[in-house]
Amino acid sequence: MQKKQWFRKGMAGVLAALMLTQSVSLTAFAAEYTEDVAAVQAEVQAEPQLQNGTAVIPSTATKAEVKEILCEALVVNADEIDAQSLEWEYYCEGELSTGYVWDNKSWGSIEGFVTQIKIPVVGTVIATYNHPALKDNKDGSYQVRLAGTETAVTLTKAAKLSSSITLNEGCTVTLPYTADVAVDFDALRQKIFDTVVESTVPAELDVEDVTIEYWAENVVFGKPAGTHTWMPLEGGEKNLLTYPAISAGEQKIRISYAGSDSVYGTSAETTVTIAERPQVQFNLNEGPHEVGMVFTNDQGYDYKATAAAIYKAVVASTENPANLTADEVKVEYNASLTPSISKEFKPLDGS
Repeated sequence: MQKKQWFRKGMAGVLAALMLTQSVSLTAFAAEYTEDVAAVQAEVQAEPQLQNGTAVIPSTATKAEVKEILCEALVVNADEIDAQSLEWEYYCEGELSTGYVWDNKSWGSIEGFVTQIKIPVVGTVIATYNHPALKDNKDGSYQVRLAGTETAVTLTKAAKLSSSITLNEGCTVTLPYTADVAVDFDALRQKIFDTVVESTVPAELDVEDVTIEYWAENVVFGKPAGTHTWMPLEGGEKNLLTYPAISAGEQKIRISYAGSDSVYGTSAETTVTIAERPQVQFNLNEGPHEVGMVFTNDQGYDYKATAAAIYKAVVASTENPANLTADEVKVEYNASLTPSISKEFKPLDGS
């Protein structure tokens, strides 16, 4: 009797375990099935929603690339659509082999197609028109639709997008200089760009993306000779003629963008006033001034300290810029043997 009870309890446990396992399996299967159904429904529900659009379609684009471009430009929910699954048609004119076009617009594949004019009843072909692929057709607006549908949208096709540079008028730019008192042309280009350029298309254009030139006049023996051309700000030679670097005064400036694979180039011109930087003004103390030589610890002359002492005694203040220190200026003396005839300024150490 006890063995039977034990056997019954054991069988009950096994059955319970089997039912539990089956329940878990069924639950997992149901969840997986639900996910699969939802995924299929999502794919079925993702219908292309068309819109008008603009696209750059290079003539070198492949079929797959053209599909990607059209999907991105004309499908509102492009991120939900497989671009390669879409077949497109467009409405365009064709040409006879002679190149003649006569009001024969038709719908056909964006990969190009052929239409024919036939004599009614007889069916004899009297004209065959070749319609080019969309990528090979001229820039302009075309009606485009998905094959098998009637809903059309407008595609504005371009081999490249247009660009533009808008300039400010009446600008003044001051010549920047390097530490050795030479015009800093890189800094000048940046200043002209920052001051003169109001806006650009594409908007992200910077000074590195453009060329800045000025309307230069050639010189012969140091004098203007009457021939003008566009030259870099640094000047140079062109067609065996020499053109100087840009200088202070009113100068005609041209800013050009060469373009890219997807954007056409452009240029714009304006007149800019190039100004010299303000002269440093030294406000001097009344003289005469008496300054003693400064010596080093080993009783040699300390020319740097002596120059600083002279500067402190002679200069009361500076303007343009203000508060220049002795380390920022050069102190020289008239080293000419005949001061009344000529002036030859040299550093205090005579080097």
